[in-house]
Amino acid sequence: MRTSTRGLWKALLVGALCLGGISLVFLLGFRRDALAQVAGAVSAGVAVGLAVLLAACAVILLAVRSIRMADLKDSRNRAFRSRDRYLGLFEHNPAVMFLVDPESGLIVEANASARAFYGLQSLPGNHISRINPLPEDRLNEAMKRTVDRGGQRHEFVHTLGSGEHREVEVFSGPITQNERTLLFSIVFDVTEQRGTERALRQAERQARELFEEAPVGIYRTSMQSGYLDANQALADMYGYASPEDLLTTVRDIGGQVFENRSDWERLRAELAEKGVVEGFECRVPRPDGKLVWTSRDARAKRDERGRILYYEGFVRDITAERELARLREDVENITRHDLKSPLSGIMGLAEHMAEETGDPEIAEAFRQVRDSARKVLRLVNRSLVLFRMEQGTYEPTAERVRLDEAARRTAAENLLLLERKGLDLDTDGLRSVEARAEEELVGTALGNLLRNAAEAAPPGGRIRLATRSEGRWADLYLTNPGLPPAEMRGRFFEKYATRGKHRGTGLGAYSARLMTRVMGGELSVILDEAAQATTLHLRLPGWREE
Repeated sequence: MRTSTRGLWKALLVGALCLGGISLVFLLGFRRDALAQVAGAVSAGVAVGLAVLLAACAVILLAVRSIRMADLKDSRNRAFRSRDRYLGLFEHNPAVMFLVDPESGLIVEANASARAFYGLQSLPGNHISRINPLPEDRLNEAMKRTVDRGGQRHEFVHTLGSGEHREVEVFSGPITQNERTLLFSIVFDVTEQRGTERALRQAERQARELFEEAPVGIYRTSMQSGYLDANQALADMYGYASPEDLLTTVRDIGGQVFENRSDWERLRAELAEKGVVEGFECRVPRPDGKLVWTSRDARAKRDERGRILYYEGFVRDITAERELARLREDVENITRHDLKSPLSGIMGLAEHMAEETGDPEIAEAFRQVRDSARKVLRLVNRSLVLFRMEQGTYEPTAERVRLDEAARRTAAENLLLLERKGLDLDTDGLRSVEARAEEELVGTALGNLLRNAAEAAPPGGRIRLATRSEGRWADLYLTNPGLPPAEMRGRFFEKYATRGKHRGTGLGAYSARLMTRVMGGELSVILDEAAQATTLHLRLPGWREE
């Protein structure tokens, strides 16, 4: 604008000088004769007017030319600035951009990011179907809809020059360029994002399926009133038709779910204090009147300020386990207590008859009856001891026990069993080792272990016994050929765990370990895959003089 104004002033100045010069010529020419001047006044006026008109035209032409030159220069500057903006906003933009002719479907222009993303340096001039594998009719429909709506967001799968497919979001809108409508498109690669979203949806779906199909009850409850969520297993356990039925029916957990409201309050108190509670057992009354024994693991979910939001956890139906445990306890009580009196009577009667009879053979028979009853009574007493150990009420006596001698006595007591299977017993490793333990318990534990080893060893095998002292411990090792079955290795010391043994009860290793632990020791198993051998390591506190 400043250039255009300066040019106009120059043109006006030139015009004024021309006008003054022409007027001066006319005045000098007419001064010779005053009469002639008067006579030629009219002609002079015409000449002056013509000169003024020509001068004005000249001024106007010069001004127009000066303005046009200034405008051309300004336009050239604006063009350079527009080119810079174009390079910055389009060509050098890190976003993928291109222009498409919606009429022909041809890519008119593509920036450097687009050419790099698609791996096609010659992208402009290609049909849009080169990168978008949609059918042509659907492509045309999408472009027309974008033009009609003034812009639209699309989700496509684009094909790169390498043949790889990428999921993209395309934001496209119409622009006018050289009186032609084009679609300006910006492309975002969302392949990884979509993959993450699909994986998250899959994980959520699997978690929901696990929740709904789990064989244990899973729940989430509010702090006071009812359930926020529950699965079908919990509804079945509590006697409701569906989780929805449970959620809508139960409005007072303490009064409807727990047999005793005090159990609910106790659970809430423990959760408030500890945050997590495991193995909480209580009875649940069902709508049909049945009572279900349950065991639950629960936790309190808190917010960032430590306030409890809700409770959640798992519930198992342990009714059958409770009934089985009660039945076992009843049987064990009968075995331990109800059999002791008749066995004592049989022992006393057999002893009396052996002394009274005069027949030596009959007397020997009665003594065998007495010894058998005594053996059974000893087993009953041991069973009672085992029961007290399980209850944690048994107090062992501290005696000075020679482990090597106890091992030899046990071997002698089971010699018939070893000979019947053709087993060789190696006792060369027995050294004098003293333990602080209860002698009868040591003999019982060793007897259980030796009989188990004899039953597990193949015929003709060799069983080794060895003892040694290590620090404050007295150790005994019992090794037999063969390895336990794979399914038994993790359950070796479990109660009633047995497999493949004739008349096996699954109590031998269990009771031996329990006795060892009661005496302050430990019993472990060592499996040697290379030697195909099993070693039981019995460790007891060594004897120390007080």
